Amino acid sequence: MPANKNALLRYKVLDDCLKRRGRYWSIEDLMEKVGDTLREDGGPASVSKRTIQEDIKNLRLNYQAPIETEPGRGYYYSDQSFSISNTPLTLDDLPVLHQSLAVLRQLQAFGLSDELDEVVQRIEQRLSQPGTAPMLDVVHFEQVPAYTGLTWLRPLYQAIRQQEALWLTYQPFHSPSARRELVHPHLLKEFNHRWFLLGLNANDIHITSTYALDRIIALEPAFVSYRPVEINPHTYFQNVIGASVPPNGGVVEIRLRFSPNRSPYILTKPLHPTQLLVAETSQGTEFALQLIPTREFNTLLLSFGADVEVLSPFSLRSHIKQQLQKAHANYPDI
Repeated sequence: MPANKNALLRYKVLDDCLKRRGRYWSIEDLMEKVGDTLREDGGPASVSKRTIQEDIKNLRLNYQAPIETEPGRGYYYSDQSFSISNTPLTLDDLPVLHQSLAVLRQLQAFGLSDELDEVVQRIEQRLSQPGTAPMLDVVHFEQVPAYTGLTWLRPLYQAIRQQEALWLTYQPFHSPSARRELVHPHLLKEFNHRWFLLGLNANDIHITSTYALDRIIALEPAFVSYRPVEINPHTYFQNVIGASVPPNGGVVEIRLRFSPNRSPYILTKPLHPTQLLVAETSQGTEFALQLIPTREFNTLLLSFGADVEVLSPFSLRSHIKQQLQKAHANYPDI
């Protein structure tokens, strides 16, 4: 288990004592030294013999501290060059690092996971013990194979960090040709396993433009003065579901009714942070959300099929009904 603050402070005091050359320490000496430091730090007034013995055990196990004892004299480091400050990580830290590495591997295009992988391997070599079983993967993330846009993640990430404008060659779906635009990149956004770039288009610097990475054809340095704009993603996206905010969109209250079978899933995994439970009836559960309607939100609603009914606003209710009627028309022979 990870050590708490008092334990880490005790370890430091023990380390400072045991690495002194030519000095042996009895349990009572160590109890006194640790107790003095804890009191100065506002901690407990004393420390027990059992606590010091457990600390010595943990230092040996987790830090591979070369603690030896000589009868009648006390404890000491057999390797006088050792210090836990030379190995600040412990065996208990390795599962946490592996879990962090698994998360970063979802962002392989940034190149960060490769660097951390090397760090973890070096730490494992330093802390590993003979006969230790290899670390098992116990967390699995959904993968999207061969997503085209990943190629541009790292150069866009670097351009944002270095505040560099770019010439972006971009071809939207269903567009017969590509266009070349001068863009000041500000933020990378992931939604539904796709990546998007948000930035200012030099032709319209008053609104934030959104570019899907899988529709980018080329990037080139622009060598022009960069226009910085601070986008706080927590507030910018607070009333949308999706990767873009309609420039003229307004927040509306959306009322939805989910079927009794679907409702538990919506209760345990809300569609949006603004979701509120309004009523529970024999027909289902009604929810209210404060959102700017977007195409992505409409797609989400349609994915629930017959399990959801849009109660209001009327414009959204009408749109979803039209889309379902078109879907029904795809099956004329049934």
